[in-house]
Amino acid sequence: SLLKELDAVVENKHSYDAAKEAEIAGLKERLLHSTDAKEQFDLYQDLFDTYLHYQADSALNCVERKETLFPQLQGICKKEELLINYAEVMGVMGMYNEAAELLKQVNPKDLDEALLGYYYRTMRAYYGWLADYTAYPPLKQEYQKKTQQYRDSITLTNVTDRYIVEAEKYIIDGKAEKAIEMLNELLSRNPEQRQQAFIHYTFSEAYKDRGETDKQISELAQTALLDLKSATKEYASLQKLAYLLYDKGDVDRAYKYLNCSMDDAVFCNARLRFIEVAKFFPIIDKTYKLKEERSKFITRVMLVSVSLLSFFLIIAVFFLYRWMKKLSLMRENLKETNSRLKLTNEVLE
Repeated sequence: SLLKELDAVVENKHSYDAAKEAEIAGLKERLLHSTDAKEQFDLYQDLFDTYLHYQADSALNCVERKETLFPQLQGICKKEELLINYAEVMGVMGMYNEAAELLKQVNPKDLDEALLGYYYRTMRAYYGWLADYTAYPPLKQEYQKKTQQYRDSITLTNVTDRYIVEAEKYIIDGKAEKAIEMLNELLSRNPEQRQQAFIHYTFSEAYKDRGETDKQISELAQTALLDLKSATKEYASLQKLAYLLYDKGDVDRAYKYLNCSMDDAVFCNARLRFIEVAKFFPIIDKTYKLKEERSKFITRVMLVSVSLLSFFLIIAVFFLYRWMKKLSLMRENLKETNSRLKLTNEVLE
């Protein structure tokens, strides 16, 4: 039932994109009428958050606009916020060297609690991206170690997603059951939509660790539903779901979901997501096309078979008609013969 719902959402994702565009238009309308530099700064931050996983180029433009307002707001706003904004969007766009240079300029000791949590999340995401992107095992392990260190740092702060990060740690430590308990508790608190997506995605990782593929598929489907309904374009849920469905033989869905993922990654300019899809897409594409060719071949065979059967049926009907006509004629002749015999018998009598 989840997959059927997801099929419908994939087919109609333009309607969710339209809702996102309306939200963006509303923020831009407020900006047009704003004359206060701090209000404009905050509105550009709201636009940045809205654009970040939807259209990275536009998110980058929002940070640039924030930077033009910064001279008027020194003492009110921190330069480090801009640096982390820049690094975060650079990471989404796959510009990891640029992101690293920006993050090096941030001194964690100068940050308040909210900004420190933001810094740790961005550092964790940065090293996570590098770990996913790197194929060389020793370097990959080093990046995974760094990711874990910043994950540990997040759990020491009061940021809202620290419990999700703590659940991730349990999974990595082989305590998936503990992670599932924690995630169920988080879900019972009715979190906002984006938090729900993170929770379901972490659920999927826990079930992956336990080898429960059907539950992993279910959680990834729920994550993908939340991602697409919020018009998020930079995501991992749908392509991971496509891989699992392909392994289960559901080639049609895998092909459709991977196509959707590729389109969204290109739209968002999310380089890592595009690379993830591109690595696997040729395999599914080839299998899908072979399946289509096989289906077309079977259809052609069936059409030829039906045509031949129709031809033989027509011939059979034709000969049957002739035989019936001949039989009818024989009956008429026999009837006439009987009448003559009867007449002859009467004359003889």
